[in-house]
Amino acid sequence: MGAQRTQRPWRRRQNVDPAQSVRNELTRRELRDLKTCQQVWEYGDDPLALCEAVRLLEGTIPEWLVSALLLALTDSAEQAPRLPAAWRARTRASTIATRAWAVAVLRAHPTLGFSWVKAAELAPYLANEKYPDIPIVSTSGGKAAYSEVRRQLTERPYAFFRPRPGLQDRLVKALDYRINIIEQRLTRARERQAPRKTKSSQKRPRKK
Repeated sequence: MGAQRTQRPWRRRQNVDPAQSVRNELTRRELRDLKTCQQVWEYGDDPLALCEAVRLLEGTIPEWLVSALLLALTDSAEQAPRLPAAWRARTRASTIATRAWAVAVLRAHPTLGFSWVKAAELAPYLANEKYPDIPIVSTSGGKAAYSEVRRQLTERPYAFFRPRPGLQDRLVKALDYRINIIEQRLTRARERQAPRKTKSSQKRPRKK
């Protein structure tokens, strides 16, 4: 008796469509509270969880501290030595998760009902439309992303979490805070460099 052939995840199996469960699970994974952020950071090594934890503390710690922490977490390797590799892994995971989400959405659509092949073909374009920085890949790339994400949703319970809405706007606000600090420093530096007038240098008006 030969070995049983493994069914590929983009094909139907006994009329059971996994796309709905993949879409639902990706939708469920949101960094909505501190406990989730803690687990995703400690077990998933996802630096985005730290950013969301800081955002969740907004209102309980000073606004300047929120901005400073967000900038430190998203800044260069010199300021956060552990984070560059984690951010690279995060970027890749986010990219394939978005492509897999697109496949699942197209496949599980209640009226369109795309085939797996058609869904995998269209998914990279839908992912790119949602996030233009995600490159468009081939149909096989869409299939590969879906296969990997579907497998890892079971194997890695703390992967593929997304931030709550508004993170990008808060990062822009944090950047504005940094720019304001830089402008203040430049103003103080110019004031220090400006020549000061002394009594001896001041000209007295001539008497007529």
